[in-house]
Amino acid sequence: MITNREIIRLHILDIIFKNQMEQRAGLKKESIYGAHLIDELISRFIIDGRQSIKVGANVVYPILQELSEGEDEERILESWWKGEAVTKNRYKRYYKLTEKGCRKFEEMKLYYRQPIERNILLLQKTLDTIFSR
Repeated sequence: MITNREIIRLHILDIIFKNQMEQRAGLKKESIYGAHLIDELISRFIIDGRQSIKVGANVVYPILQELSEGEDEERILESWWKGEAVTKNRYKRYYKLTEKGCRKFEEMKLYYRQPIERNILLLQKTLDTIFSR
């Protein structure tokens, strides 16, 4: 069974990956930063007007740090501080996938696809069996 943390990790990598593709296509000028990433995650997890998975700084930043750790060639995410002080003398921390991170993200999508599809089928069968009239 896939955990909420794993789902959040997949979405983080997907948001960063898509941001990089938009940058390469000239549709965006800069990489994504932490607070913007959290806003994107919240919007992805709203179902029927409610947040289905709770995400905030206390969940997202530890995952970002974990993905940014290690030697250069082993790191999944590259991160850096940029810009002028935003609020309370804090700078924005930006994130992008490394080459290894792009490969790892593709591997993760393959790894998690089947369990996610099985869960969807199980839930659909439960709806059809128990809740249908």
